[in-house]
Amino acid sequence: MIWFAALAQPAPDPEISEEIIVWQRPFARFNDKRWLVRTEVITPAVTPLGTVKTPIRANAWQLEVVVHCRLADHRKRLREADCEVEDAALRIHGSDLAPGGRDDVAIADQIAALRGTTLQLQANRKGAIPNVDLEGLDEDNLEKRRIATGSRTLLTQVSAAFHMEFPKEDPRGRSWVSYNEPLLLIAAPSRGMGSMEVLHRIDVVDEQWIQQTQGRSTSTTRVPNPNAGLPCRSAVGGIDVSSQKAAALGDFGSCVRNETTQPDFLELEMSYAMEIAGVSVVDRRAGYPTERVWTVTGNPTAGSPGSTTGSSYWSAGMLRELGPEEKVVLGASGVIGPPGKVVEGLPPWVSVGTL
Repeated sequence: MIWFAALAQPAPDPEISEEIIVWQRPFARFNDKRWLVRTEVITPAVTPLGTVKTPIRANAWQLEVVVHCRLADHRKRLREADCEVEDAALRIHGSDLAPGGRDDVAIADQIAALRGTTLQLQANRKGAIPNVDLEGLDEDNLEKRRIATGSRTLLTQVSAAFHMEFPKEDPRGRSWVSYNEPLLLIAAPSRGMGSMEVLHRIDVVDEQWIQQTQGRSTSTTRVPNPNAGLPCRSAVGGIDVSSQKAAALGDFGSCVRNETTQPDFLELEMSYAMEIAGVSVVDRRAGYPTERVWTVTGNPTAGSPGSTTGSSYWSAGMLRELGPEEKVVLGASGVIGPPGKVVEGLPPWVSVGTL
């Protein structure tokens, strides 16, 4: 595994191992703790947000949330933590979005649904989060169910930030492998997972414990078909005219409708080669990481349909423990410009890494 070579470090000084430390307190980070999570996603898939009356088809979005976590039920080897969203900010870019109108109102409705929602995280002693549920989402009618679906997609990235797998023993100078990293999954309502392998290592740098993470996986999702609008080939080579908007998929498969957004919008199922790189600061007295940053990239695999025209995937984020009374000013919410470009009349995209 040559791609892990960057994590190789000299063995720790034997004298360091005599220090009395606290380790393996995987539940302490949820014991009346407040956290700031900032995350951004740039995706070839469409993220459906907003309401039925004012749907938002997001191509890129940034989310900031402050959550207050408290330990709840103890279920065999799992502990449940209830993390309530105290505050949230959401910025969205979409090709058909405009500021100062109903799109901003729809974003405000999405934020209002996030505030007060409780992430129910089930954590195990290794630090992993095998199960996630949401409490407090209003789904009384079609409009609210649409907003709730968007909230689930957004908060999936928040819960993924808390997934950390720790070794049982003193980790300094050690490497270990995990096979489950939710951040390596594409942030989309419809997604799949292939093989995954993530290497972690903790070393002492300037008296701080620094955990480095690198990993790879494959993930699948549906993306808009660039050939939508052309007739679709049937299984026998004829023309399927059952849809007004179809796709010339050739040998790549059949037409697929997305009934949850627009009935006549066709998509391709794409497979992406994903890579993650991350760094965490571990508080050896608390026994868990108190800061974490990460980036995830994804590119279409060679065998994916339309891989020559497919777009890449990007996500990044940070997690930081807050003080009990620490105040955090979140960024403004609303429609923003596309990543890497300046568009007159739109606030610029500022990566979470520079906020």
